[in-house]
Amino acid sequence: MREFFKGLILMISSLIVFSFVIVIGLIYTAFEIPIRCFISGSVKPLYQIPWRTIDGILATLGNTMSDIAIRYDELANIHSEWIEDLSTPIDSTMFGKKNITISAALGKIEYHQPDRLLKRAKKLIVVLNFVFNQTSHAKGSWLKWREEQRIIKLNLHGNK
Repeated sequence: MREFFKGLILMISSLIVFSFVIVIGLIYTAFEIPIRCFISGSVKPLYQIPWRTIDGILATLGNTMSDIAIRYDELANIHSEWIEDLSTPIDSTMFGKKNITISAALGKIEYHQPDRLLKRAKKLIVVLNFVFNQTSHAKGSWLKWREEQRIIKLNLHGNK
């Protein structure tokens, strides 16, 4: 519940602060293009600056979609006890926990106890590797999650 309110406050704050930055940036860009064309004596800024803006917007949207997909995976993991039952005889795994993806939960078992994975789980790992075009997607997801948790514990932002 705490994560929800923290995210809501962060989102509202971000909308207020960064909407101002974006509006000023768009106005600045509209004036920047003709000034740069005049200074350089070239028409290159006519397509370079808008292209940079479009490329940046599309990159940000792509990253946002990736972040949403990861959060949706974390939501699915909360309801994934059945995957645990189909993947391993172990009962105390990361399946069903919050803030971790299904891939990372599976990767923990693959990393620490690969002999405890059932044949179905090994096939799922192969499918994940194929879908994400990686050689060790689940294991890599676990190691990434573990490293992120280590960094959070360092409390570099000084959060209370």
